[in-house]
Amino acid sequence: MAAKLILLGDSIFAGWRNGQMSALLKDRLAGRLPRYDIVMAAVPGETTDEALNRVTQDTAAGEHDLVVIGYGANDASNTTNVTADDFYDNLRTMIEIIGPDSVILLTPPFGDPQRLQDRNQDSVAGYTQAAKEVADKENVLLVDLHQAMVASPDPQALLVSDGQHFTDLGYDLLADLIVSSVHAMEKR
Repeated sequence: MAAKLILLGDSIFAGWRNGQMSALLKDRLAGRLPRYDIVMAAVPGETTDEALNRVTQDTAAGEHDLVVIGYGANDASNTTNVTADDFYDNLRTMIEIIGPDSVILLTPPFGDPQRLQDRNQDSVAGYTQAAKEVADKENVLLVDLHQAMVASPDPQALLVSDGQHFTDLGYDLLADLIVSSVHAMEKR
């Protein structure tokens, strides 16, 4: 029986492209993590507030081996009412429900501040810091997606024209980070 890897997140995990969900991330992971059944539990536009309403059903106790949590892109928008403190609390609650021994937590992704009028780098930094603090407090594996994107040779090449969602290069980077973190979890 295959191990179960759940991707709990927003449109980034959902492979959002041309206005619809796709298997861009799932396919990259399935090819590199063949012992896992990859379960997509991603909802475009979702914040951590909304995720709390479904985290139990999507990650039912005992029915997963690993859960990768990837939120923040929507939480950091000034069109939501999710503060960085709320984000921190919501992530901690999700981890407590899922169980910290099976969680991989990602920081929010980099987004182009020139193309995203509803958030700025300072606000994204607050959500990124909140994720780091949660990972430390809950002793879960953290993947600093934001830093990995910013440190890449051309962060803009990782984003499609909307400045938030990922190109194929962006999904290659995300898949590399998740695969590495899954292997690290297997060694724990």
